Amino acid sequence: MQRGRFIGLGGAFLFGLVSCGGGGTSGSSPSAPTAPTFPSLMGSYIVQGTTTGTVRETGEGFSSSCRGTLSITTQSGGDFSGTITCDDEEGIVNGTVRVDGTIPVFATRSTSPPPCQVVSGQRDYSGAVAGRTITVQRTHVLQCSFGSANRSQAIVANR
Repeated sequence: MQRGRFIGLGGAFLFGLVSCGGGGTSGSSPSAPTAPTFPSLMGSYIVQGTTTGTVRETGEGFSSSCRGTLSITTQSGGDFSGTITCDDEEGIVNGTVRVDGTIPVFATRSTSPPPCQVVSGQRDYSGAVAGRTITVQRTHVLQCSFGSANRSQAIVANR
């Protein structure tokens, strides 16, 4: 059984309001629109990763878990990047967070070659941020040297 690759993360949740002037005195002018406010994901997190799946050819189930850290070191608006470790695996992470807290892209790339290739489904994680917790998941089909597998993975990261 191949060990799952856990690498990825992201988040956002506040949305700025646009206010307009109007109906005021003759000297008033419209207010400038307020830019969306993204939460800061910068910082260190404790990570718990889980993998479950089934080997398609045999029906054999598998599962694993890991613990590690996530460090988001760069953020500009909703775009972020950093590094992640989970047990003996490490890699880079980058993604996008929206002002409503959803994370449409939480991409992870291992620093070592993966033993399997994603052939269908989600290559990157997606999820949401709530408070100080980022939760992302993905489901896909892998092609490995031993055959193919259906795999689901989840990462929960807490500051």
